[in-house]
Order: sequence, then structure tokens, then C-alpha cells
Amino acid sequence: MRLFKEGDYENVSTGEKGCCHNVNLKEFMSKYLAYINTFFATTTTTTTTIPYPPNVSIGDCPETTENNISFSIPFTLNAPSSKITSIRVKTFLNGEVESEIFFENNPAIELTPKDSSSGYVYDVFIPNRDNLTSGIIEIYARNERGQETTGQCDFNIFVPDRSAPGPFGDVVLAPREMDVYDGYYRYFSATTQLRNSDKIKRYTYKLISNEFGSILHTCEVVYSNGRQLETNYELLCSNRMRLFSSEFPSYVNYSAKDDPGLSDKNVGWYRLELEVEDMAGNVGKFKSCKALRVYSIWSFYPSSSMKAVNESYESCG
Repeated sequence: MRLFKEGDYENVSTGEKGCCHNVNLKEFMSKYLAYINTFFATTTTTTTTIPYPPNVSIGDCPETTENNISFSIPFTLNAPSSKITSIRVKTFLNGEVESEIFFENNPAIELTPKDSSSGYVYDVFIPNRDNLTSGIIEIYARNERGQETTGQCDFNIFVPDRSAPGPFGDVVLAPREMDVYDGYYRYFSATTQLRNSDKIKRYTYKLISNEFGSILHTCEVVYSNGRQLETNYELLCSNRMRLFSSEFPSYVNYSAKDDPGLSDKNVGWYRLELEVEDMAGNVGKFKSCKALRVYSIWSFYPSSSMKAVNESYESCG
């Protein structure tokens, strides 16, 4: 029986139609509920586990990283209704697949079991390539039911300037000329200009014998936390130096100090070398051919005078 709100009715079995029906709602509801109760009394009830898919949670994903370094990405796999049977980790660099690693459930390796979660750590290496701009780590997991999940870590790649500090300007060595007796102390001083700005950790001047390669004196300035030095900053270093001690292995006889042939033999010449290290560990080296020359004034004071020669010295080794 079909009943319409206007009062019409239709007998579904016979097709008879009419008007103005009355319904005993109490009797109708009683028969309806009896039917429902009979249905549930004669129907077997079963419980079905909802097949939830696995899910992956990435713990620490960097926003930006450098090239030529390694870092780790921790992640957790949850298996709420079925154990994990396989894991795949892909590395993309600049949108291209760089590497792909698979882990399969086997007697030697048990992946995340049903109704549990497991933590994993994946080590990432970013190669030393200058064209890198972006990277993606994609983590894929599949459970025993064939359900899948994917999570990913997106990051930018910053390629720092790993060029050594420099170039440098003219090197000036002091004292320009001095006569002292053996054992006296005087100030050593050297300076030049840093032509490009950089964050510097330290700079070191070394006075080295051209003939023997031995370091006779060192002067160093250190910035433990680094210091940003702008273009044309003066790299000045000054400290006390024991002049003309027996440590000086070579000198020029005063009577022969103007002999041009001595220059070719490097006799009595001491070159100045500079090392500048930035906060990335890059070291710029500069060998100055502005040399120091040690010579004697009197024969009984064989190493009692020196002269800083601030001209080009072609034989500066």
C-alpha cells in the first residue's frame, strides 16, 4: 500500500487507487517493530576488522641543506591492521632519481608487525655537485593486504661558496731596515688587503727561508667565532721577534750585499707567506715576493742587519 500526503492511496499488488484513507499508527508501528525483531532474531551477526592502511610519519625533515654533506631522516611506520612487508626509499635530486633502496620482510629482517609501529633512520648523502637546488626523500611502505602509503621530505639545497679567501693586495713587511746586535727584540709587522669580503677564522704570516724552507717566525690573528671582513680590510699582524739570532740559517756578507748574483742563489733571502682561513675551512695562500734580506755590517757581527725589500723579487722561491 502506497500512501500519499493528499490522502490518496494505491494498492501495490492490485494497482487499485482511491482516496481518503485512515491509518491506525499504533497498530502499524506494532507490526513493523515485530518484523524488525524477527529479522534480528533469525540473522547471524559477525564482526569484521576494518582494514586500515599503513601510514608513515617523518620525524625531522630539513628545510635547507648544503651539498657534499650527510644527514639522517628518522621516520616511523604504523601497521594498524596488517604487518609491513616491504619498504622503499627513493632519493630525488633536482627532480631526478638519485638512488633507490628496498627492504623486504624476510627471516633475517622483520619489518613492522601488525598492530604496532617501528622507528627507522635513513642516512642521506648529498653529493658535491654545484648545480643542485632541491631534493626529495620519498618513503613508500606496503602491508600484507597490499595496501600502500607514501610520505616524503622536501628540502632545498644550498651550494656555498667554497672558494678560498682572496685575492690579496700588496704586502708590506716591516721593519724596512734595522741594525741591531744579536739577541735584541724588535717588532715584526706585516700587512696586506683582503680584496673580497669573507667571514674569516684566522690569518697567519710566516717568515720562511728561501734556501732551506724553514719557518723562522710566525704572526697570527685568530677570530674564534669568525669575523666578517669587508673588501680591502687590512690584514695587519704585529708581534715581538728575536732578530738575527743563531736561528737565522743564512745571511749575506755586508761587502757582497749588492752583488746581483746573490739574488739568483737566494742567499740571505726570507720570503713572507700568508694563510687566510675562512669559517668553512677553506684556506687561501699567498706567497709574497716582497722579501726580507739579512746581511752583516761587520765581520764580527755576522748577522746583525736586515732589510725588508718591498720590490718584486723574481727568485722568491
